[in-house]
Amino acid sequence: MRFKVKEDISELERFLNSEEPGQPGIIRVRIETLRDRENFFRIVSNYRHVYVSPAGVKRIVSEGNRISFRDVEFRSRSSLPVVHPGGNFERFISYLKRGIDTLKKGEVLVVNPPETLIDPEDRERLDELITQLVLSGKNRVIVLEANTLIANLHFTLGPDSFKSEREDEEKERIFSFVGNEVLRADLLKVVSNLSLDEAEYVAFKLRGLDSVSPYRVLKAAFDAKGELLSQAGVIYRGVRDEVAVGYEDITDSILQRVNANKSLSLNVILSGVPGTGKTLFAYSLSREFFLPLFEFDPASLRDSLFGKTEKKVKEAVAALRKASPCVILIDEYEKLMHVPPGSSVADTLLATRVEVLRLLEDRSRESILVATSNNPELISPEELRRFHFRFFMDLPCGERALKILSYYLPHVEKMDEEEREWLKRKLDRLFSGQLIKDIAEEITTRMRVEGREFSFETVKRVVEGFISIAVSQKLKALELRSFHSAGGFVRI
Repeated sequence: MRFKVKEDISELERFLNSEEPGQPGIIRVRIETLRDRENFFRIVSNYRHVYVSPAGVKRIVSEGNRISFRDVEFRSRSSLPVVHPGGNFERFISYLKRGIDTLKKGEVLVVNPPETLIDPEDRERLDELITQLVLSGKNRVIVLEANTLIANLHFTLGPDSFKSEREDEEKERIFSFVGNEVLRADLLKVVSNLSLDEAEYVAFKLRGLDSVSPYRVLKAAFDAKGELLSQAGVIYRGVRDEVAVGYEDITDSILQRVNANKSLSLNVILSGVPGTGKTLFAYSLSREFFLPLFEFDPASLRDSLFGKTEKKVKEAVAALRKASPCVILIDEYEKLMHVPPGSSVADTLLATRVEVLRLLEDRSRESILVATSNNPELISPEELRRFHFRFFMDLPCGERALKILSYYLPHVEKMDEEEREWLKRKLDRLFSGQLIKDIAEEITTRMRVEGREFSFETVKRVVEGFISIAVSQKLKALELRSFHSAGGFVRI
């Protein structure tokens, strides 16, 4: 069965009305403007439908003049179809299957795929799933041409009170060359905290782009902004592509909190021994939210001249405020906030501490701040209370460790149940995520050098060879567990 591609939104109404009720069919609709989006909802809201996107599954029912949104499994506060470029395709497929399972006779299925991530094989797989649904049931399916729906960064950011209307109008003029209304609106959010000169620079960078893909345009805008703000002493890491394997439950907790508050202003602290994935998790949030990541490293701002360091720190914190919406990473937070008695840089550290505490308490800040710590006992309880989430990233349990190993070494999936159980027991609360990755790399190297196929014997030899390295980490983790249980940290 072939998909019909309709450029005009009016084709959708004819598709839903022209055939007999319950008659199956598939249509692919392209939405390019805000007016298209409004018309789409005007038409679809007249029908009971299940909406599936990378954010989850939602049943939408029109009740008189009111539309009721009933969550099946939804991870975004918005009921609008938006692209989630940082979404996970496998997760989306699981949502699609859930949506198909909950679909009732006569309901319309609306599918908004993560188009920016789908390769030809993924697209074929998606089309096959939808076609099977239509052939086996009595439901109609609308597939959105999601690559023309630019991400709205998941949130509608309110206008800043200190900005004049004239400044906003000037920025709209600066980006008037962008024809796509939705893309232009998103670009204005990216530059919302920048000066007019800085906004002009971002626009200048975009005019030279060959690609018109909204995903690439937004990413280029982030890069241009990152280039500007890096001059103020913050480190721009871009939109990351790393995945914190096995820690999806933490991501879901953060998403739920952000959705409930309708704001990105959130402080998260992650503690644990080195190698447990604290920094990697911050990177994965950048991917999940499709937001640029900025790193704050006060040590790199120190200056021998009196008063210079304090000035640099203030400039860097001001740059982080301009960077919103974004993810902010402060690594080894305890070194920043703990001032050793008699330290030669005590005054500098205290000034830095004041600026960071102000940043943590700034509720108007549209950014997720992630702090990591190897020694959280050096951070005062008053400072810890400023974090909405406090997670202790313990050495992974056997199940999570096996999932991490499988990610880096897919051969593990082919092992039988007895072998996998042996691995779970050996890996349980002993190896950090980094050591598990090292184990996978060592096994792969041995297979290549020795010219052998994957075998359980090789896995056993390598795992047992790493145990002596892991013991010191386990002892440190045991020390931290008692502190974290008393300090209000959630152990994961």
